[in-house]
Amino acid sequence: MKNILIILILSAVSLQAQISGLLPSPYFDEQTITFHYQPDIRVHINAPSVAQFDANKPTALVLYALPNGNTIEQTVGKVMHTGDDWHFDIQHIGAQTRFLRQHISEYNV
Repeated sequence: MKNILIILILSAVSLQAQISGLLPSPYFDEQTITFHYQPDIRVHINAPSVAQFDANKPTALVLYALPNGNTIEQTVGKVMHTGDDWHFDIQHIGAQTRFLRQHISEYNV
């Protein structure tokens, strides 16, 4: 996994704004991709939008490890509705990432 992260950092730094393979998020102004690294390991990458990504700035990675048994979908957070499983309201790493982007301006987070 370390090799993939290094490749992603180098790729992100060398590109102008669109990060190859990432797609615009339907929910926020971000680029995302989710893929299987190994059969039991899924990786979700959330990057700044094309408009917010500055190729002249270094890129910082924030890594979140999920609690045992929780999914990316549960941990990334969502607007809760009656009847939703409580696991969807435990960590909100998507909101945490957007918070960091608002407060750390010298890096692409």
